[in-house]
Amino acid sequence: MGFEIQVINQHNSLTLKYQRLNYKGLQQLCSALKFCSLLHTLNLNMQETEIYSEDILELTSILKDNKSLKTLKLNLDHTKIGVLGALHLSSILTNCDNLTNLKLTLSQIGDEGAKYLGLGLASCKNLQVLKLLLSSNEISDNGIQTLSSSLESCKNLQSLKLILMRNKIEQKGAQSLATALANLTNISELKISLRANEIGAQGASALGLAFSSCRNISILELFLYYNKIGPKGTQDLCSNWPNCKFLSDLTLQMDSNEIGDDGAYSLGQAISKCSMVQNLKLMLECNRIKEKGAIGLGQIFENLTNLKNYVLNLRINHLNAQGFSNLVTPLFKCKSIQNLNMNLKSNPIDYLDTQIFCPSLVNCSNLTTFTLKLTPYDQGVTLGSIMIQNIVNLQNLKLQLRKGSFVGIGVMHLGQNIGNCDNLLNFQVDFSQNKIDNDGAKGLCSGLSKCKVLQNVKIDFYNNQIGDEGFSGIIFELANCKNLQNLNLKFSNNNITEKGPQNLGKIFQNYQNLLSLKLNLNFNQIGDSGASAILLALTAGLLLN
Repeated sequence: MGFEIQVINQHNSLTLKYQRLNYKGLQQLCSALKFCSLLHTLNLNMQETEIYSEDILELTSILKDNKSLKTLKLNLDHTKIGVLGALHLSSILTNCDNLTNLKLTLSQIGDEGAKYLGLGLASCKNLQVLKLLLSSNEISDNGIQTLSSSLESCKNLQSLKLILMRNKIEQKGAQSLATALANLTNISELKISLRANEIGAQGASALGLAFSSCRNISILELFLYYNKIGPKGTQDLCSNWPNCKFLSDLTLQMDSNEIGDDGAYSLGQAISKCSMVQNLKLMLECNRIKEKGAIGLGQIFENLTNLKNYVLNLRINHLNAQGFSNLVTPLFKCKSIQNLNMNLKSNPIDYLDTQIFCPSLVNCSNLTTFTLKLTPYDQGVTLGSIMIQNIVNLQNLKLQLRKGSFVGIGVMHLGQNIGNCDNLLNFQVDFSQNKIDNDGAKGLCSGLSKCKVLQNVKIDFYNNQIGDEGFSGIIFELANCKNLQNLNLKFSNNNITEKGPQNLGKIFQNYQNLLSLKLNLNFNQIGDSGASAILLALTAGLLLN
């Protein structure tokens, strides 16, 4: 590896990425950087390279003398710089007092390395953007306390990203971090990941208290998966969010935290008072949420009149008929919603419960994208026909309804109502491991054939009861979608024989705009003659790009 020093010296911004950088290559890089006295932006990605602590010393000795440096991004993930490497890097931070944008990704630094890093950060008075990616570094409360106290010196910070997942941070560490956040009153964008630590209820409460001071936040992302936070910690965590009057984007991951009904209720109530929120992501998987919690979460639909994009994951909870009703009934007031993504899998909801979607979604006249993941009970297929029949502006529909007991007539009803979606562009459904027969499959696609602007279709019929008639009927019906460009059909493990692919050539001639076709017929009985028929049909009927 060599460097053209003259070329590098002409640039004040440099981005370099290495796959296999060793000590010799690093020496060459440092030799080139000596001539870059006016460099103000440096982005080095040395992830998974053969770099040790002693190797990084020369790089830091050069960079620490560069008074023009304002933006520094170093990715040293999966290297072996260790504690001494962190010490060397801190010298850059101590001397480069003009830094405004810093991103560091480090590994194997431990508590001592975190302390050295903190000492360096204390000198970065002009930092506006800081990103520290320190996952899986064996950092405990001791390390995070020094690091946090240093953050208090960065009064000008506007954007802060701390990725500290899979460390050993407990209550005291979270409290010290919260103290630092409370002093960063100019923060407008905050992302913290403490996944798989043990901050507990008191740690979450301390973080919540910090938001009483951080009132300028507009973008907030908290990833707190598996921290034993519980209902009281959840209530305290979100209690001050309504005071953040500029909050427009909120992401919260609280999977597996035992927040229960009380925690979910408090969470919903607090968020429903954040009137400026437009983009919301709530990941609350595996939290024992029932009817009361659903009432609180339902208030989000009712009160957030500016909500446009909402992702809600309630997989593996205890929502029954009443809980489901509590959650979705307020949807009829959420007229601003444009994109809605709901994962309700592994909850005891059957198709009778889901009929509440009918009046709820009718008023969502701005809804263009709808995604639903559900583990259906009984013949829950009726829900599909009820949900979408009057969503006039729907363009993107994605349904995951696998491992249920869907049968033919219900799927036909679904198809009939999809046919009323005049603006549908993209359709994707996973019907794998159901009981769908020929009539159901053809009925679904007959409805799709009425969607004249449809461009992309992906259907998974794995492990159903579709035979030759259903297979050829699906291909025939979808040929009426004249704007179809991409078609992906999975028929593996059905009852299709060599007769199914016969006469497909003439049908394929009608797919005039098709650019991509994927057919999966694994574990059927088409044999050699069926495979040959498919190839001949493709050759004769399709002009794929």
